[in-house]
Amino acid sequence: MDMDPVFVLTSADFNADGPLDTRHSANAWGQCSGGNLNPQLSWEGAPEGTVAYAITMRDLSAGNWSHWVHVNIPAAITSVATGGSASLPGIVGRNASPGTGYFGPCPPGPGHRYEFTVWALDAELVVPAEPTYPNFFSAAEGHILDRASIIGVF
Repeated sequence: MDMDPVFVLTSADFNADGPLDTRHSANAWGQCSGGNLNPQLSWEGAPEGTVAYAITMRDLSAGNWSHWVHVNIPAAITSVATGGSASLPGIVGRNASPGTGYFGPCPPGPGHRYEFTVWALDAELVVPAEPTYPNFFSAAEGHILDRASIIGVF
């Protein structure tokens, strides 16, 4: 019996619902002094018809504050190395810091939950330069084949 592949996202840098290292946190606001390096992410089992991926990172404990939006990653790419977000092909989005690219955790208190999601898309998205999370989500409507998420805590 053939089973459909399961789309999964994992990280060599943290376990699901486990702590994020300080090297992944931002160096910002005088309260965080991390390396601002995205954690390593790998994904597999994307559905048939996947043309591109997007990666998002949101702080679920702070009203879904957007830390990372990266759109139109080619389907042949199935991982990003630790600190490799800047060299990832595709369109780099705007985070809520405000800035572009990956912006690591720097919460006002402990225990914030950060959701990393890889979105499997059936087309490259038409988005503005430096798309925000709402721009991405609006453009992705009707094009999301599946998504895979992993949560880290900081």
